Amino acid sequence: MPLDSVTPRPPKDIPIIFSEAMVRAQLADLKTQTRRLATSPLAKAQPGDRLWVRENHWLFGRWREDGKTGTGRVRRVFDKIGQTATFEKPGNDNMAYWGGGTGFTWKPAMHMPRWASRITLVVEDVRFQRLQKITEEDARAEGAEPCANGWWFDRNPVLAGSDARGAFYCLWNSLHDKPAESPFEKVWL
Repeated sequence: MPLDSVTPRPPKDIPIIFSEAMVRAQLADLKTQTRRLATSPLAKAQPGDRLWVRENHWLFGRWREDGKTGTGRVRRVFDKIGQTATFEKPGNDNMAYWGGGTGFTWKPAMHMPRWASRITLVVEDVRFQRLQKITEEDARAEGAEPCANGWWFDRNPVLAGSDARGAFYCLWNSLHDKPAESPFEKVWL
């Protein structure tokens, strides 16, 4: 079959988790690239696919009692009300749990539903690259900002380096359980 007769697959919607720092960099138009390990499910993304960002969030609803646990404690279940999510900590957080009425409850990024996502990115290009090949320009495109002593992420001194590559290394180590032994040894997408 000739290659020109192959129909391209339709774009996919793929969830991707961003840390709070990366969400802020994206919303400030500082972030134009993202990297993931080549073993990530994102490795199969193609140009045209849409990445919908999952982040920590708060859902509105109420907690209700739902029987007992195996140890005899009251089991509570959260029922969301409508499609209301917020990304800043509300003043009445967990009020629904402790007060029995309605309120917001915190949810980790992994549990964000598609309808609550406020950021959708379109994949323009995919490339495989060893981390040691990341350029200063690429590290800046990850959302690094200049500071008095070099570069940092999220205006956090813990995520700083003398150059953007060093700051990106600090960011990587802050987000992963197993830090890289040297700054540039992992394979990224």
